Amino acid sequence: MNSILVSQCLHRLRNGEPQAAEDLWDCFFGPMQQVARQRMQNRQWPTVDEEDVAISAFRSFCVGVQHGKFSDVVHSGQVWGILAALTSNKAIDWTRYHLAKKRDGERHLTARGGDSQAEPWDNVVDPAAAPADELAIAEETCQQMVQQLRDAVLQEIALMKLEGMTNEQIAEKLGCACRTVERKLNVIRQLWGEPS
Repeated sequence: MNSILVSQCLHRLRNGEPQAAEDLWDCFFGPMQQVARQRMQNRQWPTVDEEDVAISAFRSFCVGVQHGKFSDVVHSGQVWGILAALTSNKAIDWTRYHLAKKRDGERHLTARGGDSQAEPWDNVVDPAAAPADELAIAEETCQQMVQQLRDAVLQEIALMKLEGMTNEQIAEKLGCACRTVERKLNVIRQLWGEPS
């Protein structure tokens, strides 16, 4: 996709046109998966793979564009730079998360080709599913998890975190201390059944 088409897609995305996200998806999703794969060093965990990372990064980008972030981005090189950075950061975050000692590090790691400790349903991916379908499933899952929180402040923090905001940015937006945000995130992790 040339720079002019990317600029047009960005303009349409800023105006809330869903087809624009699909057009950008078609252009950038494959390379985003490659970045994720490289940053994850060809590792795959039962809960996330390079496709999940790329989906999350793409969603963060689209939400950011629709909320006025990246307003000075106008051409494909800039879009690719942002998407590659988001994907890389998310892949690194997931790698750190899964290799953390308190999560038994390598026990959760599934090398390409399988791991005898992995459950059969851990890595189920429907190869026939279209990327738009997977994005819709991921979005629906996120919405369900956020709705489980039942507290408006926790929901708001979870949504901001899903959009890629840092704890400091969330604290500034809510007008509270960063430690308050960290405590709320620990509550969210407990409610979602994740280790803190």
